[in-house]
Amino acid sequence: MGPIFKKLVKSDRGDKTAYIKLDLTDKITSAIAKEVAAGYGIRNIFRYSNGTGVIVLVDAETLEPIKQLTIRQSALEMAKDIDSAVAKRVHKSL
Repeated sequence: MGPIFKKLVKSDRGDKTAYIKLDLTDKITSAIAKEVAAGYGIRNIFRYSNGTGVIVLVDAETLEPIKQLTIRQSALEMAKDIDSAVAKRVHKSL
């Protein structure tokens, strides 16, 4: 997921997205990831997905997971899903 994640982070979406990497590779990185998630108020994200090779889109207002992207998707498919989620969020705020 690393190379795809890096491409997505480099994509310019203005200030409408934030990327937080939560590494669940082993016990140590998983413990750190849980602390980071708690700091952002998204501790519940692990109930939605507790595996590796996924990106979980989270609504910035509700802090609820809204979509899971997987390694089976191309970078283009993931970018479209992210753009769609951002567009829906912007539309809701209008």
